[in-house]
Amino acid sequence: MRPAIKDEGTGAENMTAKRTRSTSYDDNETVPMQDDELLEVRLPKKGRSTEFSFATAGRAQKLLEKKKEIKPYLFAAVQARDGYCDFHEMKGKPNQHPTVIKNIYTFARDFVKEYDDRMTSAVKSAANPVPTEVRRRISKVDCLEALGRDDTWYTNSMQDLLLLEIMGPGGAHEDARIVALLDGPVIANQTGLGVTKLRGTLKEVAKEKGVSVPFKI
Repeated sequence: MRPAIKDEGTGAENMTAKRTRSTSYDDNETVPMQDDELLEVRLPKKGRSTEFSFATAGRAQKLLEKKKEIKPYLFAAVQARDGYCDFHEMKGKPNQHPTVIKNIYTFARDFVKEYDDRMTSAVKSAANPVPTEVRRRISKVDCLEALGRDDTWYTNSMQDLLLLEIMGPGGAHEDARIVALLDGPVIANQTGLGVTKLRGTLKEVAKEKGVSVPFKI
């Protein structure tokens, strides 16, 4: 059972958790809390216990501070990259030419590869227009948030990209059908094969050739 804070008879609707906590609703044993574990809790009625997570206020505040700095840092960084406008404009437009789709996937992969598990920079530059006050570690989730995509999209896209590279021009398992798809002319504002059909074709050809990619990228 999750721990609880008990109202010890103050009668207040709002109170700050004291530096003791019970290990359950019925157990009166108390253990010390650290200073950064003081949490504001709302007690519904006098004498009742209120459950709360022991993710401390101090750690939560540090996480918020980290997100507050990393978010604008990465948004500025991704927008400063070549190809961002095309990447951004293609969101929600799945019926694109295979070459355009490949370029979108490549843009996302290169950005995540460059920034995932790296530290932010406190030095301002053309590629880093919004430096952070202190250096902070960037996660893959942070990168995808800056790209405006989720993990499912990224995983599927990276699988498609690997197949395009493996079976496309110069690939280890080059296939004339995939090469033809990528070599076709790209005409602005013209509907192309689209993501769904491209993915189906890639899977079909890969199955024929015995080509596989990691399930998780």
